Amino acid sequence: MLRCNEVTKTYGGLAALDGVTFSVERGEVFAIVGPNGAGKTTLFDTISGLAPATSGTITLEDVEIQRMAPNRICQLGLARLFQTSVSFSSQSVFTNVLVGSTFGRERGTRFRLRYPQESIDAALEALEVCDLYSKQELLAKQLPVIDLKRLMFASALATGASVLLLDEPFAGLNREERDELIELVRKINGTGVTVVMIEHIMKAVQALADRMLVLHHGQPIVEGRPAEVLSDPRVAEVYLGKSWSTKEDADAAGL
Repeated sequence: MLRCNEVTKTYGGLAALDGVTFSVERGEVFAIVGPNGAGKTTLFDTISGLAPATSGTITLEDVEIQRMAPNRICQLGLARLFQTSVSFSSQSVFTNVLVGSTFGRERGTRFRLRYPQESIDAALEALEVCDLYSKQELLAKQLPVIDLKRLMFASALATGASVLLLDEPFAGLNREERDELIELVRKINGTGVTVVMIEHIMKAVQALADRMLVLHHGQPIVEGRPAEVLSDPRVAEVYLGKSWSTKEDADAAGL
């Protein structure tokens, strides 16, 4: 569904990404983890078109996208959610999602005086999936944090996305809200949407991910199923340093 092959991103003499290769299967939940500065967000920037890769290839369903503009990548079926919840705060929940369904889909770049019925239907369906249907008339600024997260998911789904990039979706949530969002991600993935997520909260990763990749200094070091990866000594070393020695140390870091 999504493949990165030898993806490198340099800024001057600094390699933020250095030969990153991995693939994500259709319908999978794939997690990317690593300490701060590992290159995770830079990787999402290259995949979503915000910062084109210096070298390497990125393919979405066999179409190379590494030189495409972000809006074109979105229209091909890849939508990204950022860590910070953003919205058109003075507009209704429905209008926010309608923007996604109108401009995020194929041939969706033309401005219209009227929204087409297919965009309205897609927006309503996304609101239903994200449990916001009953709140569609509220202004976005009236929503609590968890519902703003749901609104971002709905806006992304309304584009017709087959792949979602989630950048630390659980940031800023309490335990109860995290559990709610875990269930939402499962629900969305259950509809056939492939999920690729960056996340620091390992309990969420373990609850959702089929496979995960650990990045360190812009390079992949371990890839596999969460239980296998999180028990790998190299992962504990990356998070805790060479001096780690006890299970308590690893538990304290969420590993």
